Amino acid sequence: MNSNCESCGRRGGLNSSYMRRCDGRKIKQYRCRRCNHLWSDATQDQEKWQKKRSENQSLRLALGSGLCLKRAGLIVGLNEKTVANKMRFLAVQFERNHAARLQARRNHGESALIQEIYLDEMITYEHTRCKPLAVAMIVTKEREVLAFSVEEMPAIGKHLRKISIRKYGKRPNHRARGILKCLRAVRHLVAGDVVIKTDEEKSYARLIKQVLPRAHHLTFTSRRAVIAGQGELKDRHFDPLFAINHTFAMCRAFISRLVRRTWANTKKLQRFRAHLWIYVDLHNSRLFDRMS
Repeated sequence: MNSNCESCGRRGGLNSSYMRRCDGRKIKQYRCRRCNHLWSDATQDQEKWQKKRSENQSLRLALGSGLCLKRAGLIVGLNEKTVANKMRFLAVQFERNHAARLQARRNHGESALIQEIYLDEMITYEHTRCKPLAVAMIVTKEREVLAFSVEEMPAIGKHLRKISIRKYGKRPNHRARGILKCLRAVRHLVAGDVVIKTDEEKSYARLIKQVLPRAHHLTFTSRRAVIAGQGELKDRHFDPLFAINHTFAMCRAFISRLVRRTWANTKKLQRFRAHLWIYVDLHNSRLFDRMS
């Protein structure tokens, strides 16, 4: 760390050092000789004031491996409230890291532009099936997650829609907003004539045309799903949308609130987004490790 004083700018001398109790790391402290200001190598650390910072990596692995918040806290040794607070903290950090990674790829120029992407949506719910959510996602051919969004949508089915309106009122449909958000997030990363593969959802063509007018949009008929893939993998020898379907199957397998027939459902939309960011960071990092 630069040992210049944060208050007056004067170069401060080494004052002392101490062993941080939470992880046993030796931290150097500095004191300014002019204004007596005290700071250390950990002053600008994002994990400042956290008493259990050594458990962040373990919690990341637990939440991204199919464990709910209570079970993750039990295994890691943290209170459920601490797990919830750390989940929000980790989500903010991973979102920033993802944006920085995309910016670095954008700076490589035309040679790094992506030529083929996959777009689709996954349906889940918050609190009850009367309040469904649409998870839009864009992935590459190598199954790297480039962008995702979580938006509200009306209940599906005539009977369920009536119950939803009677109990919770009319629910907005923001699916198109989520698709546009994902497309705008990746438009500087893909070639102008990028190939976009989707299913036969009618609204995709119009939304893609708004953001990427020169893109080649290829549609494929949805096939019958198999149980082994959490209802996402298709019962065929060759699936043209395998990259996105396999990614959705992994999300349902390793995010506790997305598993089919689970009781760990989402109660708050923001917590669901935070959980998704933790899994996406783990998913992409493990993918890069295998590719390197």
